[in-house]
Amino acid sequence: MKNNSIKIAAEDNVISNQYKIGAYFYDLIVHFFQLFIGGAPKWRKSFISLINPQPSEKMVELCCGTSSVSLMISKIIRGKVWASDLSPDQIKVAVFKSKFFQRNVEFTIQDASNTSYTPSFFDKVIISGALHEIKKERRKAIYNEVKRLLKNNGYFYVSEPDLPEHGWGRVCFEFMFGRWNPEHNTAYELINNGLENELSEDGFKLENSCISNFGVFKSRKYLLHKK
Repeated sequence: MKNNSIKIAAEDNVISNQYKIGAYFYDLIVHFFQLFIGGAPKWRKSFISLINPQPSEKMVELCCGTSSVSLMISKIIRGKVWASDLSPDQIKVAVFKSKFFQRNVEFTIQDASNTSYTPSFFDKVIISGALHEIKKERRKAIYNEVKRLLKNNGYFYVSEPDLPEHGWGRVCFEFMFGRWNPEHNTAYELINNGLENELSEDGFKLENSCISNFGVFKSRKYLLHKK
């Protein structure tokens, strides 16, 4: 049943078929494309500053990819972080990085819309750079799973590409997410429909946000109050 869930979820990710080999070059690809907008470390530092991780908090990163964000958080809090992704190859890379840098991150291969984590267990749930490559119905299912995982008054942190109104950031965004990119449709759908709209419909309240890398990335902090 779990493997079937992962298979179906992969079909709703427009680039999942590229992770078999691409996972091993993922960090290099991200680093290259973001050189022109300030670099991936700048984006991640901005996002983690918004998250403001604390040692006493239980945190999980869904759709973690090669887990750069979770590894940075684990270093800051000097404690355990949970992370999962549906790509076995991305998790292999993440585990290697975790062992190399000696970080305390517990990795699992899971569909973010149907995890085995304990309900109401986490203070903070994190997703970065993943929702824009996932079809809308699957995104909605992920939001429901986030609600299941969060404690009452827990926080959901999201960082995704955003389309600046003008300037160098807009030029770079339009190139990176041009029609040549398989993520083009889902990225523009997420932006046009509005991540805020999707999450407010599901009961999340936007508390804070910040932009980075010439406005190409927008990070958001949402509060979940369970009725």
